[in-house]
This record gives sequence, C-alpha cells and structure tokens, in this order.
Amino acid sequence: MDAKTRKSNITRVYNKTIANMQALGTFQAEFEASVRRYSELRIQYDILMDKWYDEGCKITESYTNKFGAENERKTALYLSLETLRKELIEMENLFGLTP
Repeated sequence: MDAKTRKSNITRVYNKTIANMQALGTFQAEFEASVRRYSELRIQYDILMDKWYDEGCKITESYTNKFGAENERKTALYLSLETLRKELIEMENLFGLTP
C-alpha cells in the first residue's frame, strides 16, 4: 500500500469512527487525537491481516531453542495481530462503539 492510499484509508476510518460516535452521542472534540491513533492502528491491523492471509494464516511455527530442543511458538505476525486486536477493542470500548 502506498503512502497516498494509506493516508486515504486512515482518513476514511477516522471519518467513519467519528460519525459512529456522533450517532451514539459519545463523540467530543477532545477525542480527535485518540480517534486518529485508532484509525492508524486499524490500518496497521488491516495490513497485517492481509499479510497473515497471504502467508496461509499460520498461527504457530517450530523453533529450536539454545539447548537444541524443538518447540512450537506463536508467529511474530500472529502475536502482533493479537496485540493490535486487544488495543483496538479497548479503544472501541472507550469510544462507546461496542455493544
């Protein structure tokens, strides 16, 4: 995704989030910076989700530790998605956008 498309997507999410908050009566001007950060995180999440699907939705991978034992661990991409998902849900709760 190029910079122009990314910025356009961030603006789209930003405007939609504010519109949703206004419809619910939860928007205040003081939230604008937080909504901007939320919009950026949403685009990051979407980019990582696309990459995750492109890579076959791999959740775990094998690795060998320093003692030579082979183990399974969550992939870095999946861990990033988990973290972003939690942050987005937390922000949506704060904005009053969850049921």
